[in-house]
Formats: sequence, C-alpha cells, structure tokens
Amino acid sequence: MSVANVTIVIIEDHAIVRGLLARVAQDAFPRSKVTLARDGRQGVELCRQEKPELVLLDLDLPDGDGIERVQEIRAVAPAGTMKSLRLSL
Repeated sequence: MSVANVTIVIIEDHAIVRGLLARVAQDAFPRSKVTLARDGRQGVELCRQEKPELVLLDLDLPDGDGIERVQEIRAVAPAGTMKSLRLSL
C-alpha cells in the first residue's frame, strides 16, 4: 500500500468542517478513499466496515465523548493499522 492509497474516515458533526476536511484529505491523498460520518455512532460503524488507516475525529460530538469513540474505534480496528487525529473546533 502506498501512502496515496489510504482509507480515511472523517467523523465531524458540522457539515462545512466535514466537507473541508474531506477536501483536504482528498487533495493530500488523491487516490484515497474518504468516507464521512456526521456523528460518533455512524463513525464507529464506518470504521468497522472500512478498516481505515486514518481517522479524523471531532472530540466534541453531540452523541458522545470523542475519547470514548476512539476506544470504540480501536476495538473494531485491526491492531496497529489505524492512526487517529482528534480535534475539536
């Protein structure tokens, strides 16, 4: 797998920020697969399905604490395969 062929899940409740992050990810990794979630539950499910190498996660989600979501995502991700960037805007 080259760096450009990563699978990325973006979990962000604000549509504008979600779209901006998707654009930045696609520009940085042109051949990447970017999937979007608008809340934590949907994000965990996408991570379960997609097995992403990178997750961009808003820590302040309306349906729960982002730190707890990181633990849930790590539980469904293959060991050592995923990196996460946690942010709060």
